[in-house]
Amino acid sequence: MPTTATPPKKRTGKGKSRKPPRHSFRPNGKPTKLTEEVWNKILESARSGLPLKYCAQSAGVHADTLEMWRAQNPVLEAELALAQGEAVKDAWARIEQAGLGYEKKPPDWRSDAWRLEKGFPVDFAKPPEVAVTNNVATTTAIAITIIESREIESRSATIDAQVDELFNRRRSAIRDLE
Repeated sequence: MPTTATPPKKRTGKGKSRKPPRHSFRPNGKPTKLTEEVWNKILESARSGLPLKYCAQSAGVHADTLEMWRAQNPVLEAELALAQGEAVKDAWARIEQAGLGYEKKPPDWRSDAWRLEKGFPVDFAKPPEVAVTNNVATTTAIAITIIESREIESRSATIDAQVDELFNRRRSAIRDLE
Protein backbone atom coordinates (compact mmCIF):
# COMPACT_ATOMS: atom_id res chain seq x y z
CA MET A 1 0.00 0.00 0.00
CA PRO A 2 1.54 3.34 -0.99
CA THR A 3 2.04 5.92 1.70
CA THR A 4 1.62 9.60 1.20
CA ALA A 5 3.62 12.15 3.14
CA THR A 6 1.68 14.72 5.08
CA PRO A 7 2.75 18.31 4.58
CA PRO A 8 4.17 20.13 7.62
CA LYS A 9 1.67 22.08 9.69
CA LYS A 10 1.64 25.81 9.24
CA ARG A 11 1.87 27.98 12.30
CA THR A 12 -1.24 29.94 12.77
CA GLY A 13 0.06 32.24 15.48
CA LYS A 14 -1.80 30.46 18.23
CA GLY A 15 0.00 29.16 21.31
CA LYS A 16 3.02 30.54 23.14
CA SER A 17 5.39 32.76 21.29
CA ARG A 18 8.77 33.95 22.42
CA LYS A 19 9.09 37.60 23.23
CA PRO A 20 12.19 39.38 22.00
CA PRO A 21 14.79 39.95 24.73
CA ARG A 22 14.33 43.10 26.78
CA HIS A 23 18.00 44.05 26.59
CA SER A 24 20.36 43.82 23.70
CA PHE A 25 23.24 42.77 25.98
CA ARG A 26 22.34 39.10 26.04
CA PRO A 27 20.19 37.87 23.16
CA ASN A 28 18.55 35.00 25.07
CA GLY A 29 18.20 34.62 28.80
CA LYS A 30 18.33 36.99 31.73
CA PRO A 31 19.38 40.60 31.29
CA THR A 32 22.91 41.32 32.43
CA LYS A 33 23.55 42.65 35.91
CA LEU A 34 26.27 44.88 34.51
CA THR A 35 24.73 48.29 34.89
CA GLU A 36 26.45 51.60 35.42
CA GLU A 37 25.37 51.57 39.08
CA VAL A 38 26.79 48.08 39.70
CA TRP A 39 30.04 48.93 37.90
CA ASN A 40 30.47 52.15 39.92
CA LYS A 41 30.02 50.20 43.17
CA ILE A 42 32.70 47.74 42.07
CA LEU A 43 35.10 50.55 41.14
CA GLU A 44 34.45 52.38 44.42
CA SER A 45 35.26 49.23 46.38
CA ALA A 46 38.40 48.61 44.29
CA ARG A 47 39.58 52.17 44.96
CA SER A 48 39.33 51.48 48.68
CA GLY A 49 41.73 48.53 48.32
CA LEU A 50 39.16 45.77 48.79
CA PRO A 51 40.07 42.44 47.11
CA LEU A 52 38.11 41.80 43.90
CA LYS A 53 36.07 38.98 45.41
CA TYR A 54 34.62 41.42 47.94
CA CYS A 55 34.27 44.21 45.36
CA ALA A 56 31.94 41.92 43.44
CA GLN A 57 30.03 40.93 46.57
CA SER A 58 29.57 44.57 47.56
CA ALA A 59 27.82 45.16 44.24
CA GLY A 60 25.65 42.04 44.51
CA VAL A 61 27.40 39.91 41.90
CA HIS A 62 29.43 36.71 42.13
CA ALA A 63 33.22 36.92 41.82
CA ASP A 64 33.10 34.58 38.80
CA THR A 65 30.73 37.00 37.07
CA LEU A 66 33.16 39.86 37.64
CA GLU A 67 35.99 37.73 36.22
CA MET A 68 33.84 36.97 33.15
CA TRP A 69 33.10 40.68 32.62
CA ARG A 70 36.80 41.50 32.93
CA ALA A 71 37.74 38.81 30.41
CA GLN A 72 35.08 39.91 27.91
CA ASN A 73 35.68 43.65 28.09
CA PRO A 74 39.21 45.11 28.09
CA VAL A 75 37.85 48.59 28.87
CA LEU A 76 36.31 47.35 32.12
CA GLU A 77 39.55 45.53 32.93
CA ALA A 78 41.54 48.74 32.38
CA GLU A 79 39.17 50.78 34.58
CA LEU A 80 39.43 48.19 37.33
CA ALA A 81 43.23 48.13 37.09
CA LEU A 82 43.30 51.93 37.41
CA ALA A 83 41.05 51.78 40.47
CA GLN A 84 43.29 49.17 42.09
CA GLY A 85 46.34 51.26 41.23
CA GLU A 86 44.77 54.23 43.00
CA ALA A 87 44.23 52.09 46.11
CA VAL A 88 47.87 50.97 46.11
CA LYS A 89 49.08 54.54 45.58
CA ASP A 90 46.93 55.83 48.48
CA ALA A 91 48.12 53.05 50.82
CA TRP A 92 51.74 53.70 49.85
CA ALA A 93 51.30 57.42 50.55
CA ARG A 94 49.91 56.65 54.03
CA ILE A 95 52.86 54.37 54.78
CA GLU A 96 55.25 57.04 53.52
CA GLN A 97 53.53 59.70 55.64
CA ALA A 98 53.85 57.49 58.73
CA GLY A 99 57.58 57.23 58.01
CA LEU A 100 57.89 61.00 57.73
CA GLY A 101 55.68 61.73 60.72
CA TYR A 102 53.04 64.42 61.05
CA GLU A 103 51.61 66.93 63.54
CA LYS A 104 51.43 64.91 66.76
CA LYS A 105 53.29 61.79 65.64
CA PRO A 106 57.04 61.63 65.16
CA PRO A 107 58.54 59.78 62.19
CA ASP A 108 58.29 55.99 62.49
CA TRP A 109 61.30 54.02 61.19
CA ARG A 110 59.15 50.85 60.99
CA SER A 111 57.32 52.33 58.03
CA ASP A 112 60.56 52.70 56.09
CA ALA A 113 61.71 49.24 57.17
CA TRP A 114 58.45 47.73 55.95
CA ARG A 115 58.72 49.51 52.60
CA LEU A 116 62.28 48.25 52.10
CA GLU A 117 61.37 44.71 53.17
CA LYS A 118 58.35 44.49 50.87
CA GLY A 119 59.79 46.50 47.98
CA PHE A 120 63.21 44.79 47.91
CA PRO A 121 62.75 41.39 49.59
CA VAL A 122 66.01 39.92 48.24
CA ASP A 123 68.05 42.62 49.93
CA PHE A 124 66.05 43.49 53.05
CA ALA A 125 63.66 40.66 53.98
CA LYS A 126 64.59 38.14 56.66
CA PRO A 127 65.52 34.78 55.18
CA PRO A 128 62.86 32.15 55.83
CA GLU A 129 63.54 29.69 58.65
CA VAL A 130 63.74 25.99 57.90
CA ALA A 131 62.36 23.51 60.43
CA VAL A 132 64.11 20.15 60.62
CA THR A 133 62.62 17.25 62.57
CA ASN A 134 64.30 14.06 63.69
CA ASN A 135 61.92 11.12 64.11
CA VAL A 136 64.41 8.45 65.24
CA ALA A 137 63.63 8.27 68.96
CA THR A 138 62.30 11.67 69.84
CA THR A 139 61.06 14.60 67.88
CA THR A 140 63.26 17.63 68.00
CA ALA A 141 62.50 20.77 66.07
CA ILE A 142 65.17 23.32 65.35
CA ALA A 143 64.96 26.48 63.29
CA ILE A 144 67.85 27.29 60.99
CA THR A 145 68.37 29.82 58.26
CA ILE A 146 68.87 28.89 54.63
CA ILE A 147 72.56 29.78 54.90
CA GLU A 148 72.97 27.36 57.83
CA SER A 149 71.04 24.72 55.88
CA ARG A 150 73.41 25.04 52.92
CA GLU A 151 76.43 24.79 55.22
CA ILE A 152 75.03 21.58 56.78
CA GLU A 153 74.39 20.11 53.32
CA SER A 154 77.96 20.92 52.30
CA ARG A 155 79.39 19.22 55.39
CA SER A 156 77.13 16.17 54.96
CA ALA A 157 78.30 15.74 51.36
CA THR A 158 81.92 15.54 52.59
CA ILE A 159 81.00 13.04 55.28
CA ASP A 160 78.99 10.93 52.79
CA ALA A 161 82.03 10.76 50.52
CA GLN A 162 84.24 9.63 53.44
CA VAL A 163 81.72 6.94 54.45
CA ASP A 164 81.52 5.67 50.86
CA GLU A 165 85.33 5.47 50.74
CA LEU A 166 85.41 3.46 54.00
CA PHE A 167 82.78 1.00 52.69
CA ASN A 168 84.66 0.58 49.41
CA ARG A 169 87.92 -0.17 51.32
CA ARG A 170 86.10 -2.69 53.51
CA ARG A 171 84.55 -4.41 50.49
CA SER A 172 87.87 -4.64 48.70
CA ALA A 173 89.53 -6.03 51.87
CA ILE A 174 86.82 -8.70 52.11
CA ARG A 175 87.31 -9.63 48.43
CA ASP A 176 91.06 -9.90 48.97
CA LEU A 177 90.49 -12.39 51.84
CA GLU A 178 88.23 -14.58 49.73
